[in-house]
Amino acid sequence: MASYYPEGECFFLRSTLKYNDDFAPFSAEDPKDFYSHVLIEYQWNGWVVANNDDYGHPRSDLKTGYGSQYDTQFGNWDRFWVGETKDTDPSKMLAITTYPNSLNWNEMRDRDNGGPRKYILRPVRIKDPKTQWLWIDATIPIRAIYFPVCQKTDEAYPNYCTYVVIDFKARTKIESYNTVGELRTHECTRELGLGLNRGLCWLFKVPDIITYLVIPRKLRNPSYGVYRSKTKGDEMVLQAWAGLKWKCDSNSLNHMPSNSFCRQIDLAQVMSATFGVEVGWRPYKYSSFILDIVKQVVTLGLGFVPGAGAILSVAFGMGLQLLDNPDSFKTSNVLDLSSALLATLVASAGKSKKYIAPGFLPSGAGGLGGSSSGLPKLGGAPKKGGLLDNAENALDDILHADLGDALEDLTGGGKQARKKAGDAENSELTASARELPIELVSLAEENHGRGFSDDGAGPGNGENEAGEVSEGMSG
Repeated sequence: MASYYPEGECFFLRSTLKYNDDFAPFSAEDPKDFYSHVLIEYQWNGWVVANNDDYGHPRSDLKTGYGSQYDTQFGNWDRFWVGETKDTDPSKMLAITTYPNSLNWNEMRDRDNGGPRKYILRPVRIKDPKTQWLWIDATIPIRAIYFPVCQKTDEAYPNYCTYVVIDFKARTKIESYNTVGELRTHECTRELGLGLNRGLCWLFKVPDIITYLVIPRKLRNPSYGVYRSKTKGDEMVLQAWAGLKWKCDSNSLNHMPSNSFCRQIDLAQVMSATFGVEVGWRPYKYSSFILDIVKQVVTLGLGFVPGAGAILSVAFGMGLQLLDNPDSFKTSNVLDLSSALLATLVASAGKSKKYIAPGFLPSGAGGLGGSSSGLPKLGGAPKKGGLLDNAENALDDILHADLGDALEDLTGGGKQARKKAGDAENSELTASARELPIELVSLAEENHGRGFSDDGAGPGNGENEAGEVSEGMSG
């Protein structure tokens, strides 16, 4: 996978994100699966305790055992718990799901003997569409967590999908508040990310994280942040004491069977199949591809996946107009959306505008262009010759694009003609982007570049690079 900033967008080949579990199968090729799951990256062949230490947990049971022909007794919590709430009160859980951990003592024996750490991406379903906060017990060492943005990254890359990631293994420490308002410092490591802690639970505010992180890093409002915000109540990641009681309706409590742990989705296999992706500027014009993306996100009715985030990801200039001047966006209705879809998008945009850096959006009666009519009237034309490298490099084009055609009356025959012209221009950009060479990053390079080895040594240290990962078999 192409390298990314520790908090921001990243891309995967969709076909590699498949979990063949009999009880809860997952495939990113299925839109409903893609948008209703987050992916948790963690090491699965570790252990909590060795020999006779007591390491109980409020919800998970400590299980112990021995590897074949090995004298060390290993212990691990039997599962990790995931809760869903609208606020930060765990006594009002909308849903609770528990997932089994690996209790393969032979794997722990092999790791104890110097074997490799093994990492997976575990799909975790968000069951209630009203969910705002996702609670995850620290009975797994979370290295990173990925939130869904777009099932199809771009018209030029229809086989890829877009996530936003919070990568804890890229940090040495984080500072975040707990649920009673106390600031806490937490150490992170390259191998285990947030690590294991029987006294902690992590909270993630899903819709805010998606909207904030889909915005290019240099354009994010510094008053907000993933871990800390200047305004109390705007936090996106919180810590909670694991001893807090979780309560939900019995029909909303689901325990995944203890034999349903699988080594899929193997992280290194996913990365070795993923090319670098170059996503860039799209004109403020009709695009059937973007229309389908918006319809897909909104009609699924998953409130924790904001429609504004999807538009910002696939058409940043269009997303900016939605955030800066929703009335103009509705009036132009360049995507020919139904009134219901428009209303949903505008509602999600209203919650997202605050995340754009102050001063970047020249807000006022005229939106981006500052025209008195409330509609942008910008001169100039977008660059020719294909997609730009990324949204950050495209800002000048966004602010000087010729939006006249898109904002004229879209009724009658003119409406169909403009839709056809918009699709034609987007198709031309797509064809140009597909002509650009893409280089595959080797698995060995990714292993060393992303810290898959057990120590800090670089290439050439004699490690079995290809043998560091599991083969995707059941545990």
